[in-house]
Amino acid sequence: MADSLIMPGDRVVLLGDQFAVELADRESFVSTIEAAGATMESRGRCGAESATFVIPGDLEQDDVVLLCLGMIDSLRGDRHLDRFKTELEGILDRMPANQVVLVSPVPLEVEAGDDPVLASNRAIAVGLFADAVRTTAHRNQLHFIDLHGPLRHAESLEGIARDGMHLDANGWSIADQEILWQLGLRAEPPDLRISPVTPSHATAHDEAIARFETIEVDLYSGKVGLPPLPGSTKSPPVENEPEAMTWDSALACVQRAAGTNDDHDGVDSLRSCMDVL
Repeated sequence: MADSLIMPGDRVVLLGDQFAVELADRESFVSTIEAAGATMESRGRCGAESATFVIPGDLEQDDVVLLCLGMIDSLRGDRHLDRFKTELEGILDRMPANQVVLVSPVPLEVEAGDDPVLASNRAIAVGLFADAVRTTAHRNQLHFIDLHGPLRHAESLEGIARDGMHLDANGWSIADQEILWQLGLRAEPPDLRISPVTPSHATAHDEAIARFETIEVDLYSGKVGLPPLPGSTKSPPVENEPEAMTWDSALACVQRAAGTNDDHDGVDSLRSCMDVL
């Protein structure tokens, strides 16, 4: 097992979007953090994105921060990618904590009744944002936890998401254990072959998520429009539809990735764009 990033006496602070909110509600995650002699505080906010992200004023230099951003940003499409990278760098510059762990967004899952083209484009977009989180972490020499890759390859007959973007009990059975493993608090990585959760566990999960806000699902479905960003003079389209990735644009993406000099960018961008090709 790798050396633990969490030491006795540490305060672990969860920041970010609804993923951070739900992670703080996972008993197995919380109990493992506490067993390591640390405390945990949840400061996540449903619907959080990079351009309007607020750093809590009571963060301290010795805190261990898990920062979970990128899912809501990805709904703005790949045209928002450059701004996301800039905003994420700005957040890190303002972060007082010495130890920040960046966590990738989870993959989107195509649900029954979804427009297959729109759903596929969104899935590709979130992959690009996951790549951006990884690249930013490496550039700043920060620890990175990849959930997008492992969960894309999870084997589950029932899927891993309850609404296309938020994990169900099956998805969480991998995600929280993957995080603990990458923090050095678990000896082995979780098995990506998911056994169906028991009805009692599924019911408990459903009861837990009923407490969460619906803003992210509303944004994802288009029921609520994405708000204008600071510094933007245009309101986003009501459909919130990311720009469709064509064969030519996907090919160009692969060519750019293959030609990069960054050891990490090439592999991650290729993974996202090959879905189209």
